[in-house]
Formats: sequence, C-alpha cells, structure tokens
Amino acid sequence: MEAHLLTLEDVERAQAEARILRRRLHAQGRHDETVVLEQTQAQPVSFEELVQRLGELEHVLVTADLALTQSLDDHELARTWAAKAWQGLRSLDSYAEAQKDGLVNGGYFQFCLTTPVASARIFPVKQIAMGETEATKTTWGDERIFPAPSKLDPRGRMQMEAHLKLGSKGSVSPRIYFYDDSRGITGKIVGGYIGPHLTNRKTS
Repeated sequence: MEAHLLTLEDVERAQAEARILRRRLHAQGRHDETVVLEQTQAQPVSFEELVQRLGELEHVLVTADLALTQSLDDHELARTWAAKAWQGLRSLDSYAEAQKDGLVNGGYFQFCLTTPVASARIFPVKQIAMGETEATKTTWGDERIFPAPSKLDPRGRMQMEAHLKLGSKGSVSPRIYFYDDSRGITGKIVGGYIGPHLTNRKTS
C-alpha cells in the first residue's frame, strides 16, 4: 500500500511539474513546445460508442440521461451527430485542461475564438451558444435544469444555458448543454444534456 501511495505521489508531482513547464513555455511564446503528441483515434460512429468512450475525457463529467443520448442513434444523421458531439466534448475537455494549466484568459467561447495554445481542440464558434434568450429562460427554463454534482448544487440539479449545436436542420438538431466549472470546485465541465433540441420560440 505504501509503495502504491508513493507511486501516486510521484505521478501527481510529475503532472504538476509538467503544468509549470507548459506555463513557462507558453509565457515565452514557445507554443509549439507545449503540444503533447498523441495517437489519433477514430471518432465514434454512434452515440452508443460515444457513451462507452466518455471515460477518455479527463476533464468532462457527463451527468446526462445516457439512454436519451443513445436514442439519437435511431436517426439517419446519427453518425454525423455523434462525430460532432465527440468533437465538442473533446474541445470542452481541451479547454478545461488548459484552464487547469493556467493557459486560458476568459471562457470557453474565447478559447475557441482565439486558440490560445497550439494543442487546443476548438469547436466552431458559430455553433456555440453561451446563453439563452430571456424569452426562452422565462417560458422553457425548466427544460434546461439537468443533473449536476451535489458539490455544485445540493439538490443535484442545476440550470445550464451554454450549449453546443450538433445540427441545424430538422426538429431533432441535437444539443450538448454544459456548465463550466473548470475554475470551480470540481475543475471540470459538467455535461448535463446530450439530446434532441429543446423547446424555444422557433420550435414551439
């Protein structure tokens, strides 16, 4: 047991040292040297596969109804949407990691707009919404209350407005709703919803 604890301490120490080094390189403008090379993995071909691979995302905690998420596989555009969802989730993971390393000024939208580090995985800014309209919040705000860690809300549920748009045509047009706690108590992005488009003035 003691040997195991020592190993964990060594890993944590090495990770902390790596973060400090990356911050120093970034401060010196040596962005390319902060990139960690990795093998390229294929994108999920379905939401079922996407759900199975959520464990690959170190800085994203998905609390969504995964049965609802996987029901998106019933649609003919499921493969396209699943690939887009994976791109979005990996982008959120990349952002939260950069926040942890002290490499980001601003929030997720700014991260994707400016690409502050060479290793950043960005999502198209035109497909990012960081909030909802007042009309949507007033009339359909309850639809946007999703499961969340009790550390963030003792009720285990909280309202999330920020979302990624996975599609733009049809009534389904899936969305990922999330809460940015990358600088908070969990240090993660909380993904509360991955499913069909919710009600707003255009869909009601």
